[in-house]
Amino acid sequence: MKRQSLSKVLPLVTLAIGLSWLPAISQASPITTLFGADNFGNPGGAVYFDLTVGVNAITITGLDTNTRENGVFSGFEFYTTSAGSSAFGNEGNIGAWTLQTTGTLTASGLDNPSPVNLMSSVLLSANTTYGIALVMPGQAGHAYTNGTGSNQNYANADLSLTFGTATSGPFVSCCFDPRVWNGSIYYTVDKAEPPPQVPAPGALGLLGIALAGLGFTRRRKQAV
Repeated sequence: MKRQSLSKVLPLVTLAIGLSWLPAISQASPITTLFGADNFGNPGGAVYFDLTVGVNAITITGLDTNTRENGVFSGFEFYTTSAGSSAFGNEGNIGAWTLQTTGTLTASGLDNPSPVNLMSSVLLSANTTYGIALVMPGQAGHAYTNGTGSNQNYANADLSLTFGTATSGPFVSCCFDPRVWNGSIYYTVDKAEPPPQVPAPGALGLLGIALAGLGFTRRRKQAV
């Protein structure tokens, strides 16, 4: 009976310990700038800004943006500079940029969040600044806000954003300045840590509960 009981309990204990070692990945709320455009870019135009990641890496999973158009348009493009480089000063330097992913824009009209479904997520390293360029499809233009100084910086516990410039097409001679992209960035936070060398306290507690249950089962069988 002892071997049969152990064979039922030990897989559960192993699962509990394994789960305690998994990286902690949490879904964060989006960071949003504003939706109050007072200026407009050409169809297929680009906006540029810097994104600085906090102490944990993030994975960008989607966007909302602002446009006057309505409809569904493919060809949205998401670029970054190399880690540690800024968007500012590189707007006209196509060699500074890497296309990370493309997406489909569902345009919902002026000052309404227009979702961008990205084809793949974008991983950004912790404690690192990246330049970001968002290029609209050829059928839609950015609706953005003129920078005033007070409306050009946004931050939360996970990242910060510094705005911004715009061009009538991607990576052409610079630029309309300052311009603040209207939108939201959706992301997850990766709080991964190296696996502990010993079971975490939560796993040890589950192990104790499991073994206590095993002892109770044995005593009950003996009493019958």
